[in-house]
Amino acid sequence: MRFFRTTLLLGATILCSCLSLMSAAQAEEPDHWSATESHAPSDTATTDDWTQEDWGDDPWTEESTDNASQWHGFIEAGFGQFLRSDNPTEKNVSLAELRARLENDWYFGETYLRLKADINADAVTDTLDASIREGFFNISPTSKSDMRVGRQILTWGTGDLVFLNDLFPKDWQSFFSGRDMEYLKAPADAIRFTWYQSKANLDLVWIPFFEADTYLTGERFSYYSPMTDSITAAPPQLAVTQKSNTLSNGELAIRLYQNIGNYEWAVYGYQGFYKQPRGFNPVNSELFFPKMNVFGASLRGPVGPGIMNTELAYHQSKQDKNGSDPWVPNSEWRFLIGYEQELISNLTLGLQYYLEQIVDYQQLLDQSPAPNTEPPHRRHTVTVRLTYRTMQEKLRWSLFSFYSPNDKDAYLIPSVSYRYSDGWSLESGANIFIGDHIYSFLGQLQKNDNIYIRSIYRF
Repeated sequence: MRFFRTTLLLGATILCSCLSLMSAAQAEEPDHWSATESHAPSDTATTDDWTQEDWGDDPWTEESTDNASQWHGFIEAGFGQFLRSDNPTEKNVSLAELRARLENDWYFGETYLRLKADINADAVTDTLDASIREGFFNISPTSKSDMRVGRQILTWGTGDLVFLNDLFPKDWQSFFSGRDMEYLKAPADAIRFTWYQSKANLDLVWIPFFEADTYLTGERFSYYSPMTDSITAAPPQLAVTQKSNTLSNGELAIRLYQNIGNYEWAVYGYQGFYKQPRGFNPVNSELFFPKMNVFGASLRGPVGPGIMNTELAYHQSKQDKNGSDPWVPNSEWRFLIGYEQELISNLTLGLQYYLEQIVDYQQLLDQSPAPNTEPPHRRHTVTVRLTYRTMQEKLRWSLFSFYSPNDKDAYLIPSVSYRYSDGWSLESGANIFIGDHIYSFLGQLQKNDNIYIRSIYRF
């Protein structure tokens, strides 16, 4: 049955691609991609060209108040294959699914309702799921304020695939499998209040019940287990103590931001928990989500012919403030500086330097049961993004790479996408992991190398 489903989805992908070619031959193709053609929301990344600008800190733009509503969405078939036969996962496919999206906005004067719903048949997990990706009311209590209540995508910060002050949930399984980059940002049930003032704007986000990342559990991707000192996968499932749905386990995030000329500054605060289960309880041998506070700031604006961004964050481990508990992560500083510039027509280069520095590092080594597998005191990472647009921007080539010289690991994300027509598009790419050590941040994923292809029809 599993083989049949996987084969069926692969066949659907190939069929969609063939239909795309046939449709392209018959349809008149536009000269440029317009923003309205993409199914990604305005404050999330697009499929083909995700940069700092896509997930930036720009204030909410004025929404259309057209009362007419029209359903739209997409149908997508995706298939991904692992490249290594020694991956301990149960299946040799990283992606095998058929997904459908329906979305609409309804306007009632200054208030509007947004709904985005997905149905996904996933042959990797043998599940058929229906989910609400976005479902919220947007109201304006005053002429200088907005409030969104319900399920929504939340984002802020200046990094490109690097998150310092953005503690909203992420879906790392989607990211590594080659799904649309939109799905890296997971939804949260939240209340977001924005207050606009001349000196500074205020964002206040309350997530009543803790929303964790969709992290690696071994079902779809393998990972390093310190218990066995090896790369492992499910079964058994990762043993994690989940947070109960009580208001005491809620999250609170705040941001003050404003523009000074062409530069935007912001300061951030967060009170909640680590988004992944980084704590370990030796009594019941289960992982858990330790408490955490975050304080940070960012600045972004033009420098020379390009755009520079810098960001700083202090991640305070509330349950291990002096670094003496080997089962809870230490506090750490995070720093980012980036620069993006169009080198020649249609060729854009983005560079970032990212630093993580662990506080009370010697305490960590002294108390750790396996000090040789602990991360370095200062973890340096360099990222490079190259994007090239050809054929009137119908064809886009992209390469994003992470490299850590002291961890000696790397992650390469090449991709190419082609828009056949207003409705049909095709994307293919790969996720390649390199590492000298199986316990390093990226090295633990080295057996998850995969290639993928997705065919999308938007309507």
